[in-house]
Amino acid sequence: KIGINDLHSTMGEGLPWMAKKITPEVYEQCYENILSRTKKQFPKCEILLIDPFYLSIDRDPESPRGKVLSLLPGYHAVVHRMSRKYKTRRIETHRMFQKLLKRHDADLFCPEPVHPNVIGHLAIADAVYDALSR
Repeated sequence: KIGINDLHSTMGEGLPWMAKKITPEVYEQCYENILSRTKKQFPKCEILLIDPFYLSIDRDPESPRGKVLSLLPGYHAVVHRMSRKYKTRRIETHRMFQKLLKRHDADLFCPEPVHPNVIGHLAIADAVYDALSR
């Protein structure tokens, strides 16, 4: 469950430690490094990858939230490629939350787009349980 801070770094936002821009290409190199080392060290380890998510429906290309939503598919594509390559399980949390946002206000799950509250974490936990039960 990594990636949203990386995406924000490409927009020049965030904390000083986010000074380096983590483009989808850099993100993929880092993800590859983490997964290859993990599989080498623990070949029987089952891994569950969780897509980065952003709880917003603001699609205005000029708004900060709209810009994040327009960049997010590039990071999702990396997670999907890594999941296929390393034969992991994967949870599409962003897609899950976008479906929930059709019926519920984002504040039910998260006070702002990236840090879930208890209900948001319960939604993720339910998805993790489902993924691990398959």
